[in-house]
Amino acid sequence: MKTANLEAKIEISQAMWEKLQLYSQLHDFYSPLLTDKQNTCFTMHYLEDMSLAEVGEALGITPQAVADQVKRTVKVLRNYEDKLSLIQNWQERQEKIKLIETELDNLSQNENIQKIKQLLSEIS
Repeated sequence: MKTANLEAKIEISQAMWEKLQLYSQLHDFYSPLLTDKQNTCFTMHYLEDMSLAEVGEALGITPQAVADQVKRTVKVLRNYEDKLSLIQNWQERQEKIKLIETELDNLSQNENIQKIKQLLSEIS
């Protein structure tokens, strides 16, 4: 029973970590599009790991107001990604760059040069 409970906690922790990574990426790409208030609440809560109460105290607003602001900000960030796809495009470029690097490692074969040219044309 304890093992199952520990595994459940690990799964929750993994899900929380993945969520935090996603939010961090969204913020990295789209923070210039946020208002100062959105950026401050989001940064303090998610990136500086402050509780809603701590953020509220620092900003002179209620924890509920912080929660509402953070929730709206996440929705805005997700909306930006849905419309602009900057993260998705960046990830696709990173994958193609890795393929190019692999092909360069095998450059001694002539067909690899053609593959490199094709991959480069896809990312440019």
